[in-house]
Amino acid sequence: MAIKIEVDGKNYEVEEGKLLDALIDLGFDIPHLCYHKAIGSYGACRLCLVEIKENGDDWKIVTSCSTEVKEGMKVRTKSQRIRELRRGIVELLANHTSSDIVKELASLYKIEVKGDKKCVLCGLCVNVCSLIGISAISFENRGIERRVNAPFGIPTEFCVGCLACTNLCPTGAIRFENGKLIVGDRILAEHKLLRCERCGKEVLTKKHHEKLGIKEILCENCKKLVQAKKYFGSR
Repeated sequence: MAIKIEVDGKNYEVEEGKLLDALIDLGFDIPHLCYHKAIGSYGACRLCLVEIKENGDDWKIVTSCSTEVKEGMKVRTKSQRIRELRRGIVELLANHTSSDIVKELASLYKIEVKGDKKCVLCGLCVNVCSLIGISAISFENRGIERRVNAPFGIPTEFCVGCLACTNLCPTGAIRFENGKLIVGDRILAEHKLLRCERCGKEVLTKKHHEKLGIKEILCENCKKLVQAKKYFGSR
């Protein structure tokens, strides 16, 4: 069902759902780090702040990732209040991290990047791991000592090597190299890699293969070749 809203003084029709998704679909550039449509709202980074007004109430500041669109809602995406708040958030990030996405945001506000870490503590890796029912990694410590790690700092046996965490990480802080899942200088898990039965290319981890329960081990290219031969061979 189409919902009518006003954004920065112009009228639009959007679908039901999160305000952030609606704004992005409309073409508005709303920065965000901790939100992914498949994971849901977390509200950690606060970069997606906007102002909204409903039913004649005063303007209020909300995280657009956790706010549902409503009929007649008015939205401000670049008011002075929002720009100042967003600048303060970017400045905090730039003081502790130095990922490409933070550098890009910092350049918009002419903020010097002083941090030296890639992880922005967005929580996407931890949340997706929990969502798929593994919970192999989590946050530890608080404040400036907060970081992503395996339980007790020991490479975990629970990780299946699905690499959902690396695929969702917006900064490349979590990486998979030579069978090791790594964040910063910490090894979160270690895996044996299986190779494609046709070309020998490393495809997936042994644990992920066992969890998926698939018979053939094929890379994407070889899988397409096999499917093409089956299709054309049957004609």
